[in-house]
Amino acid sequence: MKNINTRILNLDNELFSGKTDKYLIDCILERETKSYLVGGGVRDLLLGNALKDIDILIIDDVTNGIENLKKDLEKKDFQISILQINEHYRTAKVLIKKNNELDLTEQSTMDLVFSRKEVYHSPASKPEISSGTFEEDILRRDFSINALAITKNDNYKLVDIVNGSSDLEASKLRVLHPESFVDDPVRILRGERFLTRFNLTWEEQTSRLRDEAINKNYLSLVSPGRLFAEFDKVLLEKEVWKIVQSLSNDSILLQIFKTGMYNADLNKKLIKRLVDLPASIDLRLANWALFIRSYFYDLLGNIPEDFFHLIPATKLERAEIKSIAISL
Repeated sequence: MKNINTRILNLDNELFSGKTDKYLIDCILERETKSYLVGGGVRDLLLGNALKDIDILIIDDVTNGIENLKKDLEKKDFQISILQINEHYRTAKVLIKKNNELDLTEQSTMDLVFSRKEVYHSPASKPEISSGTFEEDILRRDFSINALAITKNDNYKLVDIVNGSSDLEASKLRVLHPESFVDDPVRILRGERFLTRFNLTWEEQTSRLRDEAINKNYLSLVSPGRLFAEFDKVLLEKEVWKIVQSLSNDSILLQIFKTGMYNADLNKKLIKRLVDLPASIDLRLANWALFIRSYFYDLLGNIPEDFFHLIPATKLERAEIKSIAISL
């Protein structure tokens, strides 16, 4: 990988998805209120990939933070609309566009988080959330490669208090503290996606902590809705079946779905049948159908109805998943 700091100092306009995005982010980062580009977007920029998801960390409280952002951006001829706000989790989603700009492609949607700290009182519990410092917000995150930040004065500067850039260069996936998988076992699933997508390996201590969390069955403490939502993201990955096989090998699928067994050979045969399906079928729905047939292959007629209700999809989409599964 190229030198990390060199890549940050010379961010290419082509890495930003819209014509206004780079200028917009510059306007936000250069404000008097300390603000940072954070998370997966920074990781992707370091890897030389385009910035798709814009996550901004603002060191302020929610109400003042949004009002100050509005005022600062209005001075730069931007218009900001609040799409969603969650004061408890100290987050907001906003739509920002240039004033008098009619081209909808020139709108930027971004997620805002107002610095917070989290305290977990028991395994897989909802965290107690309160206002926090920059350091506390960074240290609450899942993996070091997602705990990076970029700020800007005259130049862009990488802020890396967890050595995440070194882990990225070494192709290692590392948690930030020993209780990470206990606090949020869903990170086990998320980590498998990152391993495959970015060709990483578990850092040694992180691997041990992960195995301990799996052996203690902490995933069973997570609500089915959250588990299904995270697995839904797995089915959107480019190398989805490689991830599913890994989850099966480590008995993670059994902890999520309680029954069934993944049949990789059957999956390979069924994939070949996809070519006979209409081209208009959504790939995500097709992957759910493929998984169901490959995992519940001997139970297809007896899958609990609750299973389909937990799939994060509309009623019509669930019916389509059933139909595809039966046709394969």
